Amino acid sequence: MHTLNLKPLTLQDLPAIITLQGKILEALPPHQKDFVVHRSEEDFKKLLTQPSGLYGCFDGDKLIAQMAYDLPLGRHAGTYPEFKSTVPAKKLIVFEAILVDPAYRGHGLMQRMLAKVGDMLHEQNPERTYAIMQIASANLASWKSALHDGMNITKVAKDPQDGTPCFYLEKNMKFSKTSMATPTFYVNLENYPPQSPLFFQYMRTLYKHGYIGTGYDKKLNGITLMKKEDKNILNLYALQSAMQMY
Repeated sequence: MHTLNLKPLTLQDLPAIITLQGKILEALPPHQKDFVVHRSEEDFKKLLTQPSGLYGCFDGDKLIAQMAYDLPLGRHAGTYPEFKSTVPAKKLIVFEAILVDPAYRGHGLMQRMLAKVGDMLHEQNPERTYAIMQIASANLASWKSALHDGMNITKVAKDPQDGTPCFYLEKNMKFSKTSMATPTFYVNLENYPPQSPLFFQYMRTLYKHGYIGTGYDKKLNGITLMKKEDKNILNLYALQSAMQMY
């Protein structure tokens, strides 16, 4: 698929929206079903009202992917009040679930939707300069796409509602890619598989030591990281020794 045909979804699209969710849930293995928020018809109806919404990607008349978003108006970050609480809600775009038809995976649709929908929402709401997103740390495909889109992992924590280990990601919408210095460290995914509790523990320890995730290196098969507030290299030997307890 070469052309990305995007448009806002409406209540008229509700049957196709529910059908796509069902198709995706059916195709997921048991250990990945929690990656998707199971929304009811009423949930989707609420989502299709301002300030939230859904964008759909179509192949002809067929809905093949959908992306939920929120433009919070309250005092916190809408869907994720535990993240970016110091940033006024009026400056935030919250990316929520992105669902892709299993038959259309492998075309980079999630990454392309993040880029296109993010640009459109920012153009329509130029005062909203930050995009944020929460992704389960075990959901490798989703956070890889978000990193490729220029988002950064700036918080590693468990979801306060259900305890799911999560990455919190953000990017400055004023730039197509967040300007970052050369990464100083990386986490090899062969040594720390994303489905393993050790991976989340290691990433959370790095986060507590001031590191943020800046990208995914395919050649190294790992997450690249750098210090959040300065360019000084952490004493990695000390950190790695501390991690031997896990």
